[in-house]
Amino acid sequence: MRFASTPIVLLCQIACAVPASSQPGGRTWNPQCMDVNGIDRCAAATRERVLSQFGVAPIEQMQAEGAVVRRAFLVNGQGGDMPLVSFERHPGHGPTLNVFAMVPTGQAQHRVVLMSAAVPLDLWSEVLDSSRNFDRTLAPESDREQRDPAGCLHQWVATVEAADRPEEFAAQEPRTRRRTQVACAEGLAFDYAFKLSNIAVQVL
Repeated sequence: MRFASTPIVLLCQIACAVPASSQPGGRTWNPQCMDVNGIDRCAAATRERVLSQFGVAPIEQMQAEGAVVRRAFLVNGQGGDMPLVSFERHPGHGPTLNVFAMVPTGQAQHRVVLMSAAVPLDLWSEVLDSSRNFDRTLAPESDREQRDPAGCLHQWVATVEAADRPEEFAAQEPRTRRRTQVACAEGLAFDYAFKLSNIAVQVL
């Protein structure tokens, strides 16, 4: 599998993924949002729960505070939340990498371990430059249009969020962007999420 040797797995060696609870009721296949446990990772309630678990602010709040952010939430093939990789630049400060990992402490409880490091400007530029198109919608390839969901069991899910500022990125005005993508679906967000994990390993 493509995930076995990816840097995000190396980051996760400090923590086991926290299992997600199953969604009640029947499952409806969503080609962009559904994890292996049938949880809709695009749903507002799910996003709020994940933000609360990691102890981080919504991307809209960070943008309103003047921060430039590129961050990736990854869910593994068992439905567990992997470490959150967040590249941030706040007003008056240089770019910083924050990696949040949820470490189980028993009885369905966890604590969050934070690793932080300054980001060299060349890598910060790479983070921004490679994020230009992650939220674009691609036309599906003909051989994937009829793909049976059963062929994508145990796939991972990535959600990428960005807070843009005109002076930091080619945005006409301050804005936020978000894209969720499962591994078997068409899109650019999944590859960008793993690119962020690659850069995070270089920084740490």
